[in-house]
Amino acid sequence: KRIEEETVSIDIIKPYLIKNNNITNMSDAIEKVPGVKIIDEQVSIRNGAGWAFSLGSRVQVLVDGQSYLSSGTQGVAWGFIPTEVKQVEVIKGSASVLYGNASLNGIINILTDWPTSEPKTNISFYSGLSDAPYAENALWWKSKTVVPSNFLSIWNNDSSDFPFKKGVSFQHARRIGQNFDFILGLRYNRENNYIKFVDKDRIGLNFKARYRDPNIVGLTYGLKANIMREVNDRFIIFDNDTSGIYVPYIDDEDDPPLLFEFVTNNISIVPSISYNTRSGALHKFSSSFFSIIYIEDDVTFPLNTLRGSYQFQKSFINNNMFTFGSDLSYGWILNADLFNQLEPYTLTKSFYSQYEHEFGDLRISVGGRIENYEIQNIPINDIDSAIYFPTTATPSDGMNFVLDTIRYDLEESFNASSGLIKRIGINYNINSGLFLRASYGEGYRIPSLLERYMKTANYDGDDFFATQNPTLKPESGSSSEIGMKQILPFPSG
Repeated sequence: KRIEEETVSIDIIKPYLIKNNNITNMSDAIEKVPGVKIIDEQVSIRNGAGWAFSLGSRVQVLVDGQSYLSSGTQGVAWGFIPTEVKQVEVIKGSASVLYGNASLNGIINILTDWPTSEPKTNISFYSGLSDAPYAENALWWKSKTVVPSNFLSIWNNDSSDFPFKKGVSFQHARRIGQNFDFILGLRYNRENNYIKFVDKDRIGLNFKARYRDPNIVGLTYGLKANIMREVNDRFIIFDNDTSGIYVPYIDDEDDPPLLFEFVTNNISIVPSISYNTRSGALHKFSSSFFSIIYIEDDVTFPLNTLRGSYQFQKSFINNNMFTFGSDLSYGWILNADLFNQLEPYTLTKSFYSQYEHEFGDLRISVGGRIENYEIQNIPINDIDSAIYFPTTATPSDGMNFVLDTIRYDLEESFNASSGLIKRIGINYNINSGLFLRASYGEGYRIPSLLERYMKTANYDGDDFFATQNPTLKPESGSSSEIGMKQILPFPSG
């Protein structure tokens, strides 16, 4: 649709913005949208979400309609998302009617492009350096001048003596005959961060193809695949607020810094079938396998999701549109340390519909959704009944805080329903260039598995301690807005 005719706030990121700014991580592009902030890889729209590193998102992230939130953490692997795109749509406000769980504060919808009749190949190289910080005592690299004697040597030097980045990307798009389109892309990125020891390597491949059936008009088969491997150093806190503001915390001068090296293998495979009937109806079936596999100290932590969906759309006179859909999602995790050698899984079922109608210059859309969420095979015997905080280096000295389990039955699997989630929006075209809009939408979010059942601790001391929170309840909310969009025409020539 034309963006001025929408009933909700939408910002569009065009591909030239990504290319002209040499953006190699989609989170850098998203942050350029007004009202959007990303901290520790967690995205917030209009300050509508708190931050918890890789544990629960209140903004849904889609790539060509498929969710890129992991099943166990609801986190986003931003480096996994291709940056060769058609456009990025940022929808602000609760939008769970069409997009379900985690759409509490908005949607980020990344759309990739298709080939045209002319084949196209893009190859790009880049390299960059970080300047010295203003605080001289914070400079951990060897000199204030970070540029090496030979600038091209950055491609052959992985030294940690200075912060730099480099990368290469390739994409080829082609149409073969009249019925087959495909896109193949490769990318490699290397970064020595301005935060000492926090380095990153990323290599990825993406493939996209569709075939239009020559015998049945309107029938199209599609397949998309995206694979990435990333090695990323992470840390909890900085060393100090003077010379260590760009250095991870060091417990002892003779010990290495408190770092965590994460190796992640990311896989997304999406087959689909769509059929446009002669009467103008669209039937679309799609399924997907989405997996983020974390590896730390040779311990594998896979987050896997299988999804299936059906959507029906029918256009009527005057661009009136009816949409109906159903989604089914199955997610599972296997990690001996985290879940006591059990395999909890989640099952999500949903139905939704939306109707849009035009009355001359007035457009109205209404919709609703019902979603049910279950957690099965919960490791009941490994759920804490109390939180223990050590107060000294002696393990026997500490405090116990009993969890609120009075209203929670640990013997039952977790089961939650969103109830009826509703939305309504209107858009009125006052004149040829002025549009008035108003909307109300509801949203909800189910806590992730790790939010409820993860526990870890630094048992060598009293630096930090994390425990389970099995009584955590789902959250819900709503947003409403009134807005106006004025188009200002500029004369051409």
